[in-house]
Amino acid sequence: MAFPTTEEIAQRLHPIVDPRRLDVEKVEIKKAGAKSSIIIRVDGDKRPDLNTIEEVSDAISRVFDAAEQAGELNFGAGYRLEVSTPGFDEPLVAARHFRRQRGHVATFVMSDDTVPSFVGRIGALDSSETELAVIIPGKTAPSVSIYPLREICEAKLEVEFSAPPEAEIVLTNTSFDQLS
Repeated sequence: MAFPTTEEIAQRLHPIVDPRRLDVEKVEIKKAGAKSSIIIRVDGDKRPDLNTIEEVSDAISRVFDAAEQAGELNFGAGYRLEVSTPGFDEPLVAARHFRRQRGHVATFVMSDDTVPSFVGRIGALDSSETELAVIIPGKTAPSVSIYPLREICEAKLEVEFSAPPEAEIVLTNTSFDQLS
């Protein structure tokens, strides 16, 4: 049996993460001779704390070990399991990512090559989570632009070193219906 694929691994994770209201954000395999690495990123609307990450990691390890003993998975000579939340540099691509990062500044890359990338503050999503309000900083006052999520290729969070302007905070906390 070959080393499992990321899809095979992800399928085994759902019974573990779903009851905890977590999403599998990324599964990465790094094959490295005797000790390969399985890297799993999980997140939720309520960010998992260290205790939750430890519980999830222990449960995954038990499931993987049992599947390996049953001959359902083959990790070869062994593996190192790493379970954590997504890093700051992970791209935002799904509605849940934007919902969880509301209020943060990001660089947006659009699917239309003629639209240059831009920096804006993540605002509210519409009720169907198909459109996003983005607060665009301005010299005198911020403005709001509405973008269909399907037109946003990705967004990357930016580090902020100072407190955001009050006008941007107000718009960030305003409902989508009031902004559109």
